[in-house]
Amino acid sequence: EEKPAYSWTQSETDVTVTVRVPTDITKKDVVCVIEKQNLVVGLTDGITYLRDKLFAPVDLEASAWTIEDHTVEVSLEKAEGGVGWPWLLESGASLAEGEKQASSRAETAALPQEESTVQATLSPVEDCDETDEDETFFVIREKGFIAEKHSLGGHQLLFTAPSPVVSELPLFCIRHDIDALILQPQSDSGAWNHVGTFNAFGYVQASKRDRKFITCAPDLSFAALSDCSRHVFLYRQPEATKANEALQFVQTLSFGEVLGLKASLGGLVYILFAETLVALQCSA
Repeated sequence: EEKPAYSWTQSETDVTVTVRVPTDITKKDVVCVIEKQNLVVGLTDGITYLRDKLFAPVDLEASAWTIEDHTVEVSLEKAEGGVGWPWLLESGASLAEGEKQASSRAETAALPQEESTVQATLSPVEDCDETDEDETFFVIREKGFIAEKHSLGGHQLLFTAPSPVVSELPLFCIRHDIDALILQPQSDSGAWNHVGTFNAFGYVQASKRDRKFITCAPDLSFAALSDCSRHVFLYRQPEATKANEALQFVQTLSFGEVLGLKASLGGLVYILFAETLVALQCSA
């Protein structure tokens, strides 16, 4: 009989989730995304063990994960201690504390450490990416004071980027399920136009726990993400005919702490260090 893919236990203050992985898996192969009330555990080759809404919010600062003896252990600190969880995940609400069989097929794919193709899921949109309902987006329009205030509807703000038209307001990007949506505010009507989508990039950026800067080119030809010191990830969707595929590249640099990241037209991305400015070409 096949053993369940994960189990969980709890105390008054925390929840511990244990996930079995193959014996050859190391930390760099694991994707673990802990959000306020969502949990994703999977592998960079696309296998997803857990991906669902938690019973209750957790304290992100006090939560973490480790891997040892081909077992991933996720420690979640309850945001409200002393409250017992009758179930771990929303999809398993009918199950008591204990074990549950997880899916062995990939729902999404994370960014690997070399050039590769990411296959994005075409399943219906879910609410796994939602954050606080009170999160807002501000547009400063006149001499530094706030002229308009709009709610993001609970969606996570990922980054802002200059518009390709200098006279227009900057673009901004929100996470919607596994995708990243690019929106263009309209200064005359206050509406937001959906001008582009980076498929699966919401999931990709969430899997990078050490991410520091995220941006995209003004023409939306590629997105770029950097960690604190060494890696720059370039994400490009080269063929409109393959709407659910995207190329991923990673460049390792050794110039110290990354101080800034800027993407421009022509496929160029600039990375600022204390004494060096590096330009990378994101080829088609």
